[in-house]
Amino acid sequence: MKKGTNDKEQFIFANEGVADVHNGRKGRFIAQIKIVYPKSLTDEQKELLEKLQNSFGIDSKPHKSVFESCFEKVKEWFN
Repeated sequence: MKKGTNDKEQFIFANEGVADVHNGRKGRFIAQIKIVYPKSLTDEQKELLEKLQNSFGIDSKPHKSVFESCFEKVKEWFN
């Protein structure tokens, strides 16, 4: 699987599928990716994911910085 593979993305492998009963040639083998996310995490897993997220820097949370700057401006209106 390549880096950045998405859920339901398909990979097609020529000549890797089931053989044709008449001529013996193999068809295409199509594999579809299914990403399954865990329903719960341990405290250690949550901490590790948070560390990973923080390692990406502020660019990985653009919505947060925009929200915080807007919220700060709104708070200034009432001071």
